[in-house]
Amino acid sequence: TGLTLADNLIQWKGAQHVPRRDYFPGNEATMNRQLAKFEIAYSREVSRSAQRARLLATLAGLSSRQRMSFGQAVAEITKNALSHAGGGVVEFWIVDREGTQLIEIVVRDQGPGIEDVDFPDREIAAKPSGRPSGIARSRDSVERFSIDSTPNQGTVVRLGQSVPGGVLLSEDVL
Repeated sequence: TGLTLADNLIQWKGAQHVPRRDYFPGNEATMNRQLAKFEIAYSREVSRSAQRARLLATLAGLSSRQRMSFGQAVAEITKNALSHAGGGVVEFWIVDREGTQLIEIVVRDQGPGIEDVDFPDREIAAKPSGRPSGIARSRDSVERFSIDSTPNQGTVVRLGQSVPGGVLLSEDVL
C-alpha cells in the first residue's frame, strides 16, 4: 500500500511514550509506545485481543502465517487470564530498541498465579503426540515470550514479534 506502520497506526489514538525496561534480558528499550489497553472480562475480549494482535501484525508487515500464529498465541493467553484469574488487562505496545522495533502484547492478571512456570514443557513431554498446547503452543508461536508469576499475586505474560526491517514508526505521527 505504500504506507508505513506509523501511517496505518494513526487510528490508534492516545499512544503513550512510556520509559521502562523491556523484557528481553540484557537489553534496554529506548522508547515504548502503548497503542491500546483494555480489560479482559468477557469471552468477547479474547476474540478482540486476537483481532487487534493480527491487525497490528498485518500493519507491521508480518507474513500471513506469523499474523495467524501471533493472534492465536494472544488469544490463548487472554483466554487463560479469563479462565484462571477471572479476567485481566491486555496491552498493545511497540518497543523501539536502537532502531529495531518489536510488537509486544502484555497480558496481566491478578489471579492465583502459576506455581511452576516450567509446567508446559513437562506437559508436552507427557503427551503421546508430543505437540504443545496452551501456554507452550503460545510460547512456540512467537519470537519472544516470558512469564512472570508469583503464587497468589497474579501473572504477567509478554509476547513479542520483531517488526521487519524498513517498517518503522515515526514519533511525529503518534
